[in-house]
Amino acid sequence: MNGMCMCQSGFTKVGSRCVRDGADGGVCLNNACPNDINTQCVGMMCMCKPGLNRVNGICGAAPGSSGTACASGVCLDINANCLSSQCTCRAGFSRVAGTCVRDGKVGGKCVSTACPNDVNAHCSNGVCLCKAGFSRIGGSCRAVGQLHGMCSGALMNLCPGDSNAVCENMVCVCKPGTTAIDGSCVQDGRLGGICATSCLNESNTVCTNGTCVCASGYTEHNGMCTRNGAYGGICVSGRCPDTRGASCVNGWCVCSSSQVPYRGACPRIRVPNRHHHHK
Repeated sequence: MNGMCMCQSGFTKVGSRCVRDGADGGVCLNNACPNDINTQCVGMMCMCKPGLNRVNGICGAAPGSSGTACASGVCLDINANCLSSQCTCRAGFSRVAGTCVRDGKVGGKCVSTACPNDVNAHCSNGVCLCKAGFSRIGGSCRAVGQLHGMCSGALMNLCPGDSNAVCENMVCVCKPGTTAIDGSCVQDGRLGGICATSCLNESNTVCTNGTCVCASGYTEHNGMCTRNGAYGGICVSGRCPDTRGASCVNGWCVCSSSQVPYRGACPRIRVPNRHHHHK
């Protein structure tokens, strides 16, 4: 569809993979995980039951898994070390559902009744869970309806948090022609967006190292490239030579309270004379 690869029916895109619904790592089906008897539904996602972990997409306790004997001195879990022939979670990680999860992160154990490694998670019965309005996607709590979060709405197909995001397989992703940059979908070729050689007819921008940035002598301000030394731009040597009447305040060229920006200048407000002389 539209030149993009879509997950087959019964699978949902989670991160960059198509994961089977109702199986480990996939979305729950009616609050259950019927496609993997070793999983349980936790926060709309299927996770391995306690004592098991994911091995080739299946929940099990293979040698080298967390809590099992090391396999030739090596642990399958990258967050576990082989100690006394047993795979043990590294410091700062705890075994949850057969996997070593960072303490204070969603899905992991709380740190002193808090979840410092995910600001959108809270501590519930000793485990970090996503706060209301957030969902667990790829090991982090994402805002519902926002980029990279679960879709919202009665049909779970809306992404009101970003006008350039669309719902695909119940997750908000960037529309074609836009790219996720710093948590938002930015149109390719626009200021702050990616580019190949040039930008999309946007004044005072240039394509540098694959990104549209302000040209030399201009600075980004409120989503626009403004000339240095002009109203709305940064000061030049503490002055604003390119805008009549502008003053340098905290490094930016602004108009005073007795002036109103007009056509690139800062003219003074004229107060009508209310005194009239009668003949």
